[in-house]
Amino acid sequence: MAILNDRPLRDILARKPKAPGEDGPHRDLSTDAQPAQGRRRAEHAGADLSPNHLWTELASASQ
Repeated sequence: MAILNDRPLRDILARKPKAPGEDGPHRDLSTDAQPAQGRRRAEHAGADLSPNHLWTELASASQ
């Protein structure tokens, strides 16, 4: 595990949202918007979010 400033770094996983219209209105965030929202929420909570790696899973919503 990588360490920065005596704190372990975390990975971020962004998953492809469901296709629009599958279960109502499309409200899921894109894989580009998910990490940005996660960083904003972490900053608001006073957490230090310095990801080690950003993983993007594009096929998870496919059937």
